[in-house]
Amino acid sequence: MPKGNTYMTDKLFVAGCSHTEGFEITETDKLHDADLELRWSGVLAKKLKRTQVNISRGGADIEMVADFALENIDSLTSRDIAVIQWPEPMRLVRRFSRYDAEYGFYRERINNYTRKHESIPSEIKLLNDIYFEIYADNVLQEKRFLNLYLMVDSLFQQKQIPLFHTMVVFNDQNFAHQQAKLDKKPKGWMKRMMNKVFKTPKREYGDEDWMQREIAFENDSFAKRHWLNNKRVISKTKDDTYHAFCSRRGHKDNVDGRYGHFMAPAHKQWAEHLFEIINPKAKHLIDKAEKPKRVKRKKAQGKRVVTGSDCNI
Repeated sequence: MPKGNTYMTDKLFVAGCSHTEGFEITETDKLHDADLELRWSGVLAKKLKRTQVNISRGGADIEMVADFALENIDSLTSRDIAVIQWPEPMRLVRRFSRYDAEYGFYRERINNYTRKHESIPSEIKLLNDIYFEIYADNVLQEKRFLNLYLMVDSLFQQKQIPLFHTMVVFNDQNFAHQQAKLDKKPKGWMKRMMNKVFKTPKREYGDEDWMQREIAFENDSFAKRHWLNNKRVISKTKDDTYHAFCSRRGHKDNVDGRYGHFMAPAHKQWAEHLFEIINPKAKHLIDKAEKPKRVKRKKAQGKRVVTGSDCNI
């Protein structure tokens, strides 16, 4: 169980990456005990008068966040409230047993979460580059995310646990059918890399074979319609995301060398924004789930137990 969390009745359960974990709130490249209450989940839990249960980890990708939610679903009830703040779908975290380490793949950088190595092995760098050139297709990653979202949301619905969804940033993922931006790379970059990897003297791999083209999202799947029509989804557009919300209000994510993380005032404003949306909807959902239970208890209390003294024999 993460430090600072306790399980009690009426919980606020939260899952996400470093932006939800509270990383770098008070100090660059650090997570302090004080940050556990300053992060947006801590502020929101106080406003909702609930115990904060934050199961987040810096660098987590969408599969990890989905696992966080599902691994803890049995500890939650219909009286609890859950919020998942999804990372950008392009992020990928993989474990490599050869190095006994986890690496997070990001565009233009790689994170090694165990910090056991002073430098990233060259083959890991190469794998990161190949991943983004071959698999970082916007439509593919959109489908990957939406399928995970639908699975998690459906399971929480089955248990009648109010679950709300936000996103850190869309990162050119677009669930409202806007057009994705072309991923620009230095001319000839992919050509040189693929020729080096596959060593093909007869056939040269050109940029036109491998570079991702500008595309528009035309996939109108059930999962996408579910996301767009779900009243518990808070981040329906790019402007509704955590990062966009905080940036529009003048908060900076690079103070004193921070890497994309906001400080306490931004967390507080985001928590207040979420409270205005979540509080009335959660109350309605909890009352709806509790009503059949109250009726059942009332009927049970109203039944009179017949004893021998009640019978006219």
